[in-house]
Amino acid sequence: MAEEWRPVPCWPYEASDRGRVRSLARGVPLKLQRDKDGYRYVELSDGPRRWRAHAGRLVLLAWEGEPPTPEHEACHRDGRRWRNWRPNLYWGTREENAADRERHRERRAARRAGRAGVTEVREEKQFEIEETAGVPLETGTGVSPCC
Repeated sequence: MAEEWRPVPCWPYEASDRGRVRSLARGVPLKLQRDKDGYRYVELSDGPRRWRAHAGRLVLLAWEGEPPTPEHEACHRDGRRWRNWRPNLYWGTREENAADRERHRERRAARRAGRAGVTEVREEKQFEIEETAGVPLETGTGVSPCC
């Protein structure tokens, strides 16, 4: 299935259903950076406006619209912060996100202790390779600063 793109509201960018972001002016995907907590982000600019935005938030804004309330944030269903595919994201409250974190806490603790499953480590590494090389990815399982 081909990657699909939708416009990010109020910004000259698009977000794909596979978690990538591209500039309308250049038409090429931006390089996703990783913050200290492991979330992927990009730096958006439009003249004097600048926004360091998490990829998951941009995907949700493009595909689902604004969050229901300013308290909603982008949540990852599987707990993997780098997986910003549309089916893996949803708008949730801080409490719902905390419940997600608790559900995935055991898996994260195993990773920190060096007991991560080989499959999980391989999956993250493959994602990084595909993202860097620009190879199409397989489909896997606050309020934005606007105009």
